[in-house]
Amino acid sequence: MTDQIVATPLSDRLRDILVDVEPRLPEGQARQAVRAGLARLADPKLRIAVGGRLNAGKSTLVNALLGSQLAPTDATECTLLAAWFRYHHRNQVEVHFRDGTSTVIPAAPGGGVPARVPFDQHTVTHLTVWAPVEGVDHDFILIDTPGRDAVSGLDDYSMEAIRQADGLIFVMHDPGEVELRALEEFRGAVASARLSADNVIGVLSRIDTISDHLAPAEQRAEASKIAARAAARLRGLIGTILPVANRVAQAAGCGHLTESHAATIAALARLDEPQRRRLLFDNTRFLTSPAGTVSEAARADLLAMLGRYGVTEAIAAVDNGARGATAIRTALLSASGLIDLQELIRQRFLLRADALRVDSVLAGLRRVTGDAPIDSTLRGLADAINVLRRDPALRVAELAEVARAYAAGHLELTDRLAADLHDLLTGATPAQRLGRDAAATDDELRAEADRRIGRWQTFEFDLPRRSRRLARIVIELLNEVWFRLD
Repeated sequence: MTDQIVATPLSDRLRDILVDVEPRLPEGQARQAVRAGLARLADPKLRIAVGGRLNAGKSTLVNALLGSQLAPTDATECTLLAAWFRYHHRNQVEVHFRDGTSTVIPAAPGGGVPARVPFDQHTVTHLTVWAPVEGVDHDFILIDTPGRDAVSGLDDYSMEAIRQADGLIFVMHDPGEVELRALEEFRGAVASARLSADNVIGVLSRIDTISDHLAPAEQRAEASKIAARAAARLRGLIGTILPVANRVAQAAGCGHLTESHAATIAALARLDEPQRRRLLFDNTRFLTSPAGTVSEAARADLLAMLGRYGVTEAIAAVDNGARGATAIRTALLSASGLIDLQELIRQRFLLRADALRVDSVLAGLRRVTGDAPIDSTLRGLADAINVLRRDPALRVAELAEVARAYAAGHLELTDRLAADLHDLLTGATPAQRLGRDAAATDDELRAEADRRIGRWQTFEFDLPRRSRRLARIVIELLNEVWFRLD
């Protein structure tokens, strides 16, 4: 093992450490943890869980991100089990059992999670859903989780799969007290995954249901305000919350909208303005008001798939020149918020994939190395890990500990200090990490870093001794931002 930091991917460096130490450990918990770490590093794909309460819209969002309806959106036996989605040339489902074995069963008709599994669910930990779909397993592995308020003894077993995730998309329908408690419960259930604002992003789902009588643009604006208020309240737990119209995203992302639907939308777009206003006033009028040659059955089909929000946006897309199903689906993807979410996933997760994967492995290893291991081999492993943690990419992950302490109420921060911490956690560039726009000069950024360092040094001085280390982590990261400015 070396004490020198070298410019190779973090996962390669950690793999070398674990390969070196594994054969020198006796059989037992420590060796099992090292083997588990090596197995995790052998899979290069980032693991992203989608969590939240029952009926929050998790599975609908999963389908939209996969580009195929593979997750069940209606309550079935299998919605109480976590489902991992992986690519395979054949549609099939692998059932994983508590005893470590697995078996393969047929997928649902057309592919995806079946309505039930022919086994006692209490013996099942999770499912792996294999499907020949291009969007599955391409950039990352999605894990659809059971709702946290499911009344089932299966939760502890199915949630074990989520403890293996590197990041979380937390879906909420209404970010109120119930959602806050659900997130706290979820975070507690997967504490070993080190969930915090560092690796959790939020989705405010079903934005099309915020108000029946607002235009889509007004609904999006209102949803953005709600999401911003919730994100400010959940600082430390969630990095960013984005509004997404899940149903519209699924219909457009999964290709449900066909050329027949496009023809119906085009016919609705040809109606005069008074007719369109009457139709789009509420669901009843949409189905019963005169609509030229468009049948009530065709309208009912469209409404079930898109809702009035999506129908209104689809008609607007035709008004703006969209012709055919592909063009309308593209416009709906943008209106749904899914494209913004995909970009946020890229920035917050995929660009940091190496560090997030390594940090997940280190969380598991920390439980066996402890603070002061007596065994010389474990002590050498702990020393090598400490050297690895000096890498700037992993130093950022240390902020997660500060964020968790703040979110749990163990570290009281002023609004300004909380904003400093949030910027460091969520920023991708030096300017963003200092809360400044991209036009800021290096001199301006250094001045801002100095101001923030001064604030945290004053804060550190007033803290009890046991909490000063948390403030020191922030100060050290701010210093690194300062010195990395050219």
